[in-house]
Amino acid sequence: MSLLPLSTMEHHIQRVWGDRVSVFDGPGSAFVYGTNSSVDTSGETVWQTGGFETYPTSNTITTIQSSSASDTMDVLVDGVTQTDVDRFVNVQQTVTLNGTTAVTLPTPMFRAEYARQLSPTPNVGTITVTGSDGTHLTIVAGDTDSSKCAITVPTDHYLFLTVIGATLFGGNNADTAFSVEVRSFGEAWRPGFHLSSRGSGTSAPETYFDPPAIIQPNTDLRFDAYPQANGISVRAGMFGVWARIMNDPGVAQSQSDPLALIRH
Repeated sequence: MSLLPLSTMEHHIQRVWGDRVSVFDGPGSAFVYGTNSSVDTSGETVWQTGGFETYPTSNTITTIQSSSASDTMDVLVDGVTQTDVDRFVNVQQTVTLNGTTAVTLPTPMFRAEYARQLSPTPNVGTITVTGSDGTHLTIVAGDTDSSKCAITVPTDHYLFLTVIGATLFGGNNADTAFSVEVRSFGEAWRPGFHLSSRGSGTSAPETYFDPPAIIQPNTDLRFDAYPQANGISVRAGMFGVWARIMNDPGVAQSQSDPLALIRH
C-alpha cells in the first residue's frame, strides 16, 4: 500500500474530479489474476479463453453452459451490468448448470469478470459464459475458477491500483512483453503500463505504484502478453483497493484520462 495516507488519495479525487470517495466504505481489495497457456506473437489477453475478448457495448452476455452433460452444479458469476447509457454496476449471481444446454443468466451482463463452480466435485467439462459476441469467461475442465486478468471499474467506484506482475511458466523459451491496457467506455484501448520477461520460467519484475495509480469509473483494464515466439504460457495479476463514491455517481468528469497518478 502507498506510503501516502488513504485520505490523501480521497482528497485528491475530490479536488480533481469532484467525487467524494471512501476506501473505508468500499468493498475492500481487488485482486485479478489470469492464465493463458498458449500465447501467440500477435498478442493475447492473459485469460483462459485465449485471443482478445470482444467487449460488448450493451448487456449481451446472457448464457452459461458446460461441454459435458454431467455438469449440473451451481456456478457463481461476477461482473458488471449496464443500467443506463453511462452507468455500470457490479452484479453477482448464482446459476445452476444444465449440462450442455445453455442456461440464461438471471441478469444479463455488460462485463463478465469471474466465475467459480460451487460443487465439491470437479467439473467434467469446460464451462463458458457467453454472449452474442463470443465467450467472455472460461472455467477449464477440472478447475474450479475462471482465470482472467481483466476488470472493469463500475460507475460508483474508483480503483487504487497498487501492484502488477507477470511470469512465464512454460511453452517456448522466448522474451515476452506485457502491457496493462486501459480505456474509457466508448473509446479505444491504449497502453497504461509495460513489463517484460526474458525467457521461459522467468518473471517480469513486479511493479509497485506509490502513490497508487488512480483508475477512474467506467474504465476497462486488461493485461496483455506479446511474446516473440508462439506457444508461450503466461500468468499475470493486478492488485488494488476499491474506493466507493459517496455522492451520486455519474460519468467521471475526465473521461479522456482514465488512468492517473498523483503528481508531487
